[in-house]
Amino acid sequence: MSYARRTGSRSRNYGAERAKQNIQEAKDFELEVGGSVEDVKKYFFSLEGSKKEEILSLYGLKFNKATSGNKPNAEEYARQAWE
Repeated sequence: MSYARRTGSRSRNYGAERAKQNIQEAKDFELEVGGSVEDVKKYFFSLEGSKKEEILSLYGLKFNKATSGNKPNAEEYARQAWE
């Protein structure tokens, strides 16, 4: 029983650490490219219709992997996150 609790706690800690790492990497990248990240984000998230579908489909082709359980694959996850 205690093993399951430790595993869950470790998973949460890993997720929090990974989130911090992602945030820092994004900040470092923005410094590297000179602040254009916000412009790119605005453009990217304003895409609609066939452009959006094309990007999500290509993302799925590149990153989809077999998933276990009820986890969405990369493309499904990206579609949910985009909404």
